[in-house]
Amino acid sequence: MPVGEGENDLADMAKYTVTDGITFDLQFGSLPVRPVVVTSLRGEIRARRSALDISAFTGHDRLLLEAYRATANIDPRQRLMVTLDAPGVPPVWADIALLPPSRDVAEAAGLAKRLRAEGWLRPDAAARVALSLPVEPRLQVEALRQAQRQGVSSFALCPDQPALPPAPALSAAFSSSIYPYRP
Repeated sequence: MPVGEGENDLADMAKYTVTDGITFDLQFGSLPVRPVVVTSLRGEIRARRSALDISAFTGHDRLLLEAYRATANIDPRQRLMVTLDAPGVPPVWADIALLPPSRDVAEAAGLAKRLRAEGWLRPDAAARVALSLPVEPRLQVEALRQAQRQGVSSFALCPDQPALPPAPALSAAFSSSIYPYRP
């Protein structure tokens, strides 16, 4: 649904569809983001989100937060994911942050190392950060494995044009029989 359709339309959509949450783009640095590791306890995140002063948000971000609140009023289990335009950490009020795609394997591995060093890959916080794999299919499996070695457990594929590595390579990378990947 295009942004700007109105809060009532979004609330109606939430009544008649089954969703897990809403995702919206967040300009890195456009809102205050505390670089502290916050655990993934949904009740605590939900309480921080409810306490947000919506007047601190403007334009697109405010409309999207209002849309989220409209759907969460209907189904409180809804989660809020923000997609970041630069590598960063999730705001304390977001359930998940989707990091931008890495350009290559080394960048994905470096980002995973940084997240681990900052404490974001602890078991109680790791579910709050999702690493986007490189757009290039031939790099995706190795980037996934390098990130898994650091403790990343949430991944996304976000190519402009759907392009995936060969199915056997992808299924082996996501197989529970070899997770976490060890060389």
